[in-house]
Amino acid sequence: MSSSSSRTNLVPFFLLNLEGGKTKVLFTVPSNLALTLIRHPVLCRGAAFDLKLDEGYDQQEPDHPGEPSSTTCFLFTIFESPHPEATAGAISERLASRVTDSCENPLSTVFGF
Repeated sequence: MSSSSSRTNLVPFFLLNLEGGKTKVLFTVPSNLALTLIRHPVLCRGAAFDLKLDEGYDQQEPDHPGEPSSTTCFLFTIFESPHPEATAGAISERLASRVTDSCENPLSTVFGF
């Protein structure tokens, strides 16, 4: 698969610059997949990125990966990188793979390839 075709498979995200050269990136994901998506860190670009639920997520909502969701929520991670947009894009690619994969714990997405 070429890198240009994999770039089209992203979850939406945006970056916030924090003090000290850190970046907070928020990813928009289906609410019903949020707990599944944060279960394992995202491994890419030589690092492990732990994802957390952003404020306002209703943790009482059931997590049903096989069912479509009409609501979304934000996941976030904070990191330092000389190229935060590229790092966020790489994380987004991994999340998109997890969203579209029907297996709850696929090795390819857990290990980031």
